[in-house]
Amino acid sequence: QEFIGIESDKFGYDGTLTLFRRDLLHRFEVITPLDPGNTIGRFFNKVGPCLYMAFAESSDMLAIEQRALDRGDGLTVDRPDNRGSGKTADQLWLHPAALGGMMLGLSRPTTAWQWSGHPERVEKI
Repeated sequence: QEFIGIESDKFGYDGTLTLFRRDLLHRFEVITPLDPGNTIGRFFNKVGPCLYMAFAESSDMLAIEQRALDRGDGLTVDRPDNRGSGKTADQLWLHPAALGGMMLGLSRPTTAWQWSGHPERVEKI
């Protein structure tokens, strides 16, 4: 096992990433919200400490994004400004209302290496 300190100014948290097999993306994250006004902070203030989100990889991000848009589901898309909407996002999050109460984050394959200790392993688009 390997433990890596993580933080996100963008999402307002810090925590610990546990890599069960450090050369694979078998990991578990425990985070603490730092900003009570952002999404994670508001959720924790309302519900208390709990399972907040699951995360997975998909090589079919465009289809998932389109299906969510077609259904009118809430989602947040993380696509670089210089990459058109016809190309895959790096990450997206399906909002809790779309899934019955839990957020689901998805990333394209290898993107999670960005925050899992080996950003050089992220495949370029």
